[in-house]
Amino acid sequence: MPAQILVADDDPLTCELICEILRSAGMEANSVTDSAEAAERLRREKFHAVFLDMRMPPPNGVDLARQVRTSRVNASTVIVMITGDEDRTLISLELEAGRASVRLNGRTIRTIGTECMDIQFENPGANESRQLQEFLLPLILAPS
Repeated sequence: MPAQILVADDDPLTCELICEILRSAGMEANSVTDSAEAAERLRREKFHAVFLDMRMPPPNGVDLARQVRTSRVNASTVIVMITGDEDRTLISLELEAGRASVRLNGRTIRTIGTECMDIQFENPGANESRQLQEFLLPLILAPS
């Protein structure tokens, strides 16, 4: 059974692009452009991952992420935050001990303790995209 992914963004073109990429990787991707509909689906349905627009009309992506983390159904679901904000810097990520860091333009949205942070990337190259995919896909597809 393919991974179930929800994409919530008030821009239909962004939804379409992300869903197309996810489907090409063999995932079942569904999109919503209404945040209230996204909130309802997150209450009722189990997803392996959700892509949430930070700046959509209320409830925004941050509010939806809080809902995901407090739900019984999706508490362990992988959350990917997306936004069109322009405040970027160079971010270096060590995805695997002993391997070279992945360096991307992006920004840290927030940190939670020392083990968790939300990061937004800007136009990763093919190599960086592949490394991120190799890191994230097992997390998305892992049984919860």
